[in-house]
Amino acid sequence: MGLMQFYSWGWILTPLFEPKSTYLPQSKVTVLVPARNEASNIAQVLLSLKAQNYPEALYEILVIDDHSDDSTAAIALGLNVKTITLPEGLQGKKAAITYGVALSSGNLIITTDADCQMGTNWLSTIVQYYEQHNHRVITGPVSFNRIASPSNNSLLHYFQSLDLMGLMFITAGSLRFKFPHMANGANFAFEKKLFTALNGYSGIDNTPTGDDILFLLKAHSHYPGCAGFVKAKEAIVNTASANSWAAFWQQRRRWVSKSDGFGDVRLTAILVFYYFYALLTVLFGITMFFKPLFFLPFGILFFGKLVSEVVIMAHAAAFFGKMRELLWFIPAQIVHIYYVLRIGIEAKMFKYNWKGRSYTQKHETK
Repeated sequence: MGLMQFYSWGWILTPLFEPKSTYLPQSKVTVLVPARNEASNIAQVLLSLKAQNYPEALYEILVIDDHSDDSTAAIALGLNVKTITLPEGLQGKKAAITYGVALSSGNLIITTDADCQMGTNWLSTIVQYYEQHNHRVITGPVSFNRIASPSNNSLLHYFQSLDLMGLMFITAGSLRFKFPHMANGANFAFEKKLFTALNGYSGIDNTPTGDDILFLLKAHSHYPGCAGFVKAKEAIVNTASANSWAAFWQQRRRWVSKSDGFGDVRLTAILVFYYFYALLTVLFGITMFFKPLFFLPFGILFFGKLVSEVVIMAHAAAFFGKMRELLWFIPAQIVHIYYVLRIGIEAKMFKYNWKGRSYTQKHETK
């Protein structure tokens, strides 16, 4: 509960950023869209980016095609967007971003994913925040949209949506106290000169993921307090939730795999603490059926988690305009305990698949 209060105060103390429609930006921006096998999605993100309320002379869109097996590159080119393919021997999101930065003309680099959408004021909001604050790395809010699919059930979507809102809350709250925990590459920005000065992902390239949080941690270790969170509704990036439990588990194995590169004993301690919290909750819950006295420790753990996290979720849901989703909070909490226990094991023991590539727990590509 103390940990949740830490995040809550961080969120509360992070002021809501309100962009001005009359603001005249000065920064040249390059928006990087790494993409692999995204033929069904790439058009929507590019149309969103081309519709931005931002001076055309001050921004460029660059799609980096990671050896797609489909028509991703052709669709992007058909929309008159600059598109390059990674050279042979290079693959993965970190390689795509590194290659894109080298070819970019902007002094501010913003990354997003090929399955995202954003409002027309997204870019101007990010840049206004950048120009008005002394932050060389910027994270922004990301929200899940539900996609229509016969296999997409309500519990799956709302669990993902509530979970991501909580992660965004923790991202902002921890950054406020200069102790970054998380970031999301679907809405992430950094100065080009900072990326170059830090030699990009050198030293944090032991995982195929982590182009967001691992770079943020690296930048923070060299320049404490260099990062900020854009707490603005205009800055929200929307992406699609996984439409099946199988896809969900693959996605989360990939997400959790980046924790291998944290290099911060405090972050590792928090993850271990949270895992054992969930484990003890389940063990006490089972034991109380045989020894009723164990209802007390089970009740403290379960309802302590419930009460402290509902405060977080109420704040987050109000920001994202999803208060109705709190009706799913209790069933999502039950799923979350199972999720923590399962993903903690699977992320270390099993491979995951991403865009036709398979990665082992040691991250070799197959």
